[in-house]
Amino acid sequence: MVPLLWLLLFSFSAAAELDSSGLLLAPSDADVSSGLDSGRYNVRGISSAEENPASDGMKIRLKKVKSQLPSKKVKPVETDLDFSGVSTVVTGPASMPIIPAPTVPPTTLPKLRPAPVVISTTTTTSSTTVPSVVAKSEVQNLPTDRKVDPQFSKTSELKAESVLPTTAAEDEVPTFTEQVEGLFVGGIGSRFEEYKERIHPDDIRWNQIEIEISTGAVENKSKSSYSYRKYSTTSPFIRFGAEFWMTPLLGVYGSYTSSMGAAVPTDDATRSKAPAQHEITELGIDLRKYFGMSRKANSLKYGINFSEYKFTVPGDETNRGNLKSSGIGFHLQARVPVAPSYAMLFGGKIIPRVMHSEGSTGLALDSGSSPESSRVTLQVGGELKMSRQNQILWDLSMSYEKNQFGDSASLPDPQTGVSPKGVTVDTTMTFFTIGYRWGQ
Repeated sequence: MVPLLWLLLFSFSAAAELDSSGLLLAPSDADVSSGLDSGRYNVRGISSAEENPASDGMKIRLKKVKSQLPSKKVKPVETDLDFSGVSTVVTGPASMPIIPAPTVPPTTLPKLRPAPVVISTTTTTSSTTVPSVVAKSEVQNLPTDRKVDPQFSKTSELKAESVLPTTAAEDEVPTFTEQVEGLFVGGIGSRFEEYKERIHPDDIRWNQIEIEISTGAVENKSKSSYSYRKYSTTSPFIRFGAEFWMTPLLGVYGSYTSSMGAAVPTDDATRSKAPAQHEITELGIDLRKYFGMSRKANSLKYGINFSEYKFTVPGDETNRGNLKSSGIGFHLQARVPVAPSYAMLFGGKIIPRVMHSEGSTGLALDSGSSPESSRVTLQVGGELKMSRQNQILWDLSMSYEKNQFGDSASLPDPQTGVSPKGVTVDTTMTFFTIGYRWGQ
């Protein structure tokens, strides 16, 4: 009997324990919340909740949202912009603000495309609010004749003097009026000293005085309808000249030319001749204009000059008279170097109005009254420069003078016996010259 009682008690206690575990499987709302807070339940409770859609637990709601919006990996934004060839300067703040994406409810989230990345570039380096930043490699490639922006000197670590050297502008050459004023008033010496410092030491512009001696042959031909003015001569000549350069671009010069051993025919029937002499005296002012600072720079020499020509025969000559022509004119000479040691010379002279007169000898020559005369000279030559102090010159020039007389001649022509009226005379002189010039 006693064993039967113990068996009943054991069965009753086992049934009680089974009923208590069944209560745990279906708890109330209060028990479930307290059980979740205590952390005594594992994930298997969530799987059971999924099988029962009617349950409204927290774990069930989270699982439903996760099932509606499957997780997707977000790829980084890629753009097709290529900035490898861009060498511009970007102005603006150093860092760009990051704008967060707007929040959208999970149920209405559309498919969004990545927003394009916009980068503004500009080629200007000046800004009023944001200082410009210039790369060092770009600064070194800038031209050297531009000044540095003041903002660059404040914002960059580089110094403008060391990166961008500036070239000094050449001094302006004074005009003729300024040069003349400087000779008497002063103040021009320092400007020309700076000008000379930029000239090569072997340049002839360094010379202050130049002395020239030359010789050659001269041919004189006089054509006229009046036999007293018709003749020709050929003879050697000699020339002395000197020029003083008060500045490298302003000088005064003088020269004297004389024929040697010339003779003029006096009687065509007997072919007799009389000694004659051609003399030319010139004084002038020279201005020089150089188109550069090198020794091969082209230059122009121009100015005004006074020229006097004399043709003299013995005082007792009865068939020829003395002649004189003088006037003030202009001259121009172009110097074109083809090498540092050689230059070609081209030039000419013109005297618009020549004062022409005839002098008496044993013959009271008078071809007419009030002669109208003018003279033109053309020149071509070369200059061989051995050094700044020594040069060899050659020259071929021709001078043409025309005389037009009025009224009738005072003496009858010995060939025709008639006094001609309106006598004209065309005189040409051709010089071939070889000379030497010394400068210091």
